[in-house]
Amino acid sequence: MAALWFDTVEITFHPVGAPLSRWKAVMAARMESGNFTGVVTNDAEVAGGRSGGWTSVAPLHKQDLGDGRQEFVVVIMCAADSVDVAKSNVSDVRLMMGWNDGLW
Repeated sequence: MAALWFDTVEITFHPVGAPLSRWKAVMAARMESGNFTGVVTNDAEVAGGRSGGWTSVAPLHKQDLGDGRQEFVVVIMCAADSVDVAKSNVSDVRLMMGWNDGLW
């Protein structure tokens, strides 16, 4: 049975010191090192396939904080042939980016 699993993370960063394009490049590199294949980066997302699932990481602008920083809600979602694969891919992306530890 097909499954879709998702999670969200809120991140804040300064676009001058770390523009969104740099963040996406880091995300793509970490996904590739985590055995995701066919990794693509476009205006809306960074995405790739692994274990029969397709995982997308989409940073959605939430607000400007007024001091040059911007806040984003990042949606991590995976469509896969099983819930286990979808959950695992979403969880692994969180770990790859250090979001479980609040490093971003």
